[in-house]
Parts: sequence; C-alpha cells; structure tokens
Amino acid sequence: MQKRVLPSNEKMARDVPTDGLPICWHIYLRRIAFVECSMKIVKLEIASVRFELEHPYVTAGYKGVGLVEKKCVIVRLHTDTGLSGVGESDSHPAFTYESPETVMAVLSHQLAPAVLGADPCNLSKIHAKMDDAIPGWAFAKGPIDVACYDAWGQSLGLPVYKLLGGALRDRVPLIWPIGGGTPDENARAIFSFDGRTRFCMVE
Repeated sequence: MQKRVLPSNEKMARDVPTDGLPICWHIYLRRIAFVECSMKIVKLEIASVRFELEHPYVTAGYKGVGLVEKKCVIVRLHTDTGLSGVGESDSHPAFTYESPETVMAVLSHQLAPAVLGADPCNLSKIHAKMDDAIPGWAFAKGPIDVACYDAWGQSLGLPVYKLLGGALRDRVPLIWPIGGGTPDENARAIFSFDGRTRFCMVE
C-alpha cells in the first residue's frame, strides 16, 4: 500500500484541490492557511441597500399588508494588505427579530470597533471579540464573518468552499415563496414555473 507523503511546501494550499481529500488533509490545509494568512482589519464600511420586490411578499403576520421592498446591510472589510472582503445581512424583524436599522447600529458601535486590528483569517478570535463586545445579534455578526472568509480566501487564491472542506454541489436551486394571493393566483403561479426553481408555500 502506497503511503501518502505530506508536502513540505506550505504554498501547496494554493495549488492542490481539496475536493475528495480525507478529513486529515483538510485539517492540514487549514493549518497551512492560518500560517500563510496574516492580515489586519483596518477599516469596515457599512451601508444599507434598498430594493423593490418583484411581487409583494404577503404572510398572515402582515395582516394582508405585503412587503414591497427589502433592505439589506452590506459590510466591506478592508485589510492592511489591500485585500477586502464583502458580507451581507438580510434581516427583518418579523422573521429574525433584528432589523436593518439595529444591525447597522450594532455593527457601527459594538462590532466594528471590536474587530479593528484583528486577523480576518482567525475566525475563532474574530467571533470571540464580537461575542465579548455584545452577546447575540447573529444577523449583525454574520456579514463580518462572511467578509472575513472572503478576504481569507482571496489571500490564499482559494474559493471559500475549499476553506470549508469542499463543495457538496455545483449549483443551488432558488426558492420562490407562494401563498400571498388568492387560490387562483397561487395556482397560476405554481404552474408557471419552468422546473428550474422550487417554491415554498407561505401562510
């Protein structure tokens, strides 16, 4: 039985595909990534983006008043190497108990100051700093987490799915909510699908 020889060149993390490798190799590659990645967060840009929905999003909780627009919070994380990562938070108080306004406030006053100067490649310390600054608030912490992975992957020349252990699929189906209209409207919407998009029923 041929033995596997671990490579001595730390830069192999840039070149060797990780799909299908044993878990011990994934752990090894992630350790290499932490060695090679050394950056500092120097600035966070936080912005709110508003866009209109194609159709009103109606549920029983809205008492017949549909959601016609959506606001998301975007975080751009800048590092001392010139690389930057981007993350997004999609919150709504009716579903997540956090709103874009509270997410903006928590990011600006608690989380951004807490992670300045930290290494975005060390996600454990990033989350520890955020948790020390304020417990909870997952939708405010999420965009910083995603932006760190983005910057980390760029620094190694790897897509983020390789940092997470490999891809399980090569495409993700979209989900379209149905249920806010009349029975006839909902039926027409269901039969209008082309088979490439899944749908879910909304109460």
